[in-house]
Amino acid sequence: MQLVPGFRQNIRRYQQILDLHRVMVFYFKIAYLYFASGDPETALDYLNDIIDVKAGHLREDIQCYARLLLLICHFELGHYELLPYLADSTQRFLEKMKELNQAQQETLRFLRTIINKVPSEHPTAFRTFQRNLKKISRDRFEKRAFLYLDTLTWVESKVSSQTVMEVARAGFEAGAQRK
Repeated sequence: MQLVPGFRQNIRRYQQILDLHRVMVFYFKIAYLYFASGDPETALDYLNDIIDVKAGHLREDIQCYARLLLLICHFELGHYELLPYLADSTQRFLEKMKELNQAQQETLRFLRTIINKVPSEHPTAFRTFQRNLKKISRDRFEKRAFLYLDTLTWVESKVSSQTVMEVARAGFEAGAQRK
């Protein structure tokens, strides 16, 4: 994480010669890194850089995942008053996409409903969402969605009261042991 600010400065310094596609991917990965490490506030800075790109249809998939992660970060930060507006904006963006997947739809649907629930209902809602995502993740055509935005790890962190990083690390170690 200590290297990221210098990395961002270099991206800005060499922006004229860098491929915008790669910059967006870097920013998304950095944003997810901050989110997973428990710093959704900093993640928002990188996500806004992606969302603010005015480059036509360039990497709509990354922009879509950035918008969903933006919603999740605002949820984590307790910015519930912003979520309906952001969810509507994200919905409009997703409707313009030609290849909307089930994971994206289910994530947006969940975020729209969770903000209307009292906090005592959140654990049950997260467990239901977790079951739905697990079903979707078994579909071979949906696996790519979880490579970009691993909402399942986020949901598992909420269900297990762990950080996203702890759940991801445990999953990685379990996968390494199986090999």
